[in-house]
Amino acid sequence: MNRGFAQRLARVLAPLGVPLVLGVLQHYAIQGCPWFVLTGVDCPGCGVVRGCVALLDGDVAGSVRFNPFAPLVALLGVGWFGRHAWYAARGLSAPWIRVPAVVAGALSVGLVGVWGVRLAGGLGGLPDPIDPAHGWIGLGVAWIGKTLVP
Repeated sequence: MNRGFAQRLARVLAPLGVPLVLGVLQHYAIQGCPWFVLTGVDCPGCGVVRGCVALLDGDVAGSVRFNPFAPLVALLGVGWFGRHAWYAARGLSAPWIRVPAVVAGALSVGLVGVWGVRLAGGLGGLPDPIDPAHGWIGLGVAWIGKTLVP
């Protein structure tokens, strides 16, 4: 195999690493969210990966139920991968795209706002049950309570 071709192929396939790892984690139902492990409550981005997996299965409604931002994240991910693959196939590095602060801020506020509405039970609620007692913080408070109060 031509070395130049192999390098271009590696550049095209490299961006698949993160989605592949996330897909394997999701497939085997490994809960890897540090926020959830710490608090026992879903994070603002919870359900995005599962929503993207639902989109791959053709379930748009299921994707939105997992997280209303999942279709947007999937669209941005496909665009990002396609852009980098196009440049890599030509042996070039894709130039960085600067996201305006207003756009990044609006997306962040939107994500946290939707999370708040879902915490309150709106938009179908969160995809996982809320159980702070199973988070590390809740377990630590319970342990301290048992230790201090015999």
